[in-house]
Amino acid sequence: MKVDNLHHPKDFAQNHVTGIFFQNKVDYATWFGWKIEYIHGIQMLPLTPALVLARSPEFCQEEWDHILSKLPLPATDPWTSIIITGTLAIINSTLASDYMVTAAVDDGLTRVWAQYWIRTAQESHRLFFSTTTSTTRTSLSTSTFTQLSTSFRSSADGTTEKWGQESSGTDHLAQSVFLLLAFLCKELLDFR
Repeated sequence: MKVDNLHHPKDFAQNHVTGIFFQNKVDYATWFGWKIEYIHGIQMLPLTPALVLARSPEFCQEEWDHILSKLPLPATDPWTSIIITGTLAIINSTLASDYMVTAAVDDGLTRVWAQYWIRTAQESHRLFFSTTTSTTRTSLSTSTFTQLSTSFRSSADGTTEKWGQESSGTDHLAQSVFLLLAFLCKELLDFR
C-alpha cells in the first residue's frame, strides 16, 4: 500500500505492506519471523509475470525509498535476492543487476531467472500497461498485444529484434512467453 492509503491508519500505511492480513486485523509481521526482509519479501513471491500486476513502479519506488533501501541487504542473505528482484528490478535494473552479481540466491530462485527478470521487468511494465485518464484502472495496450503475437510468429526464424536489440530466436521466444503469461494473468484479473 502507498503512504496515502485511505483504508489503514497513517502510522500503519507507512509500512507499505500488511504482513499478516487477518479477517479483522492486520499485523506488520509474518508467521515465520519479524525481520523487515521477511515481511516485505513474502509479498514479492512467487517471482512470476503476475508480480508486475501487483507491484507498480510507483509503489516499488516508494517502498524502496522509505524502507527497503535502508536495510543492510547483505550479499550472503538469500532474502536479499528476493528484495532485489521483487522491487529494485522494477525501478532500477542496472542497480538490481549489480546487487545480484554477488548476492546469494534464495532456494526458490535461480540466478538465471533472477537476471532474466531484472532485464525484463521494467520493460514489461512499460509495454503492457498504461493508466487511462478517466480511471486509475490499468489497461493492456492493443499495440502490445499485436507485438506479442508477432513475436511468437517471428521467433522461429532464429534471429529477430528483441525490444530494439538483436537477439536469438530462443531469447525472443522466452521473452514472448514471459509477456504472454503476464497478459493471461491480467486477463484473469479483468475477468473477475
